[in-house]
Formats: sequence, structure tokens, C-alpha cells
Amino acid sequence: MSTLKLGKVGITLGGIFDPSKSYDKLVMVTYGGHSWVSASEVPSGMYPGDNNGYWQLFSARGEQGPQGLIGPTGVAGPQGEKGDT
Repeated sequence: MSTLKLGKVGITLGGIFDPSKSYDKLVMVTYGGHSWVSASEVPSGMYPGDNNGYWQLFSARGEQGPQGLIGPTGVAGPQGEKGDT
């Protein structure tokens, strides 16, 4: 039976992008509110979104939504002790 080496086939979570680190291929990081996946091995200092060919946008942050409705006022809590007046 022959063996087939596929290499890395899944995305690894890399957390928040750190410019002092290098990244292997297929590592997902967050930067600027977006998620990025490394398209190849990334040397340190290569920022996502700089059109450097190392990173591919995976998901983009959406726009801020409108303010929601104001909810009902809650029940008043017990009155505390009165201080010196």
C-alpha cells in the first residue's frame, strides 16, 4: 500500500495578529476587525491587508447597526441608609 502525504489541509487558529511572529500556511488571525488566513508561509512584519500576497481576507467586519429600542425601566431596588445631613 502506498502512502500519500497531503501536508497541512486545515486552518489553524492563530489568535490576534502579532507582527513580531512568523506564520505557517493556513493560519487564521484577526486584525483590524477582520479574519485573515495566511496563503503561504508569512515572515514577521507582513501585515494582513497590505496587498503583500501573504494574507487572504476570510471574513470582514460589518457596519455598525442602528441603535436598538430602549427597554422598559426595571424595578426599583431597596432604599439605602441615609447619611448625615
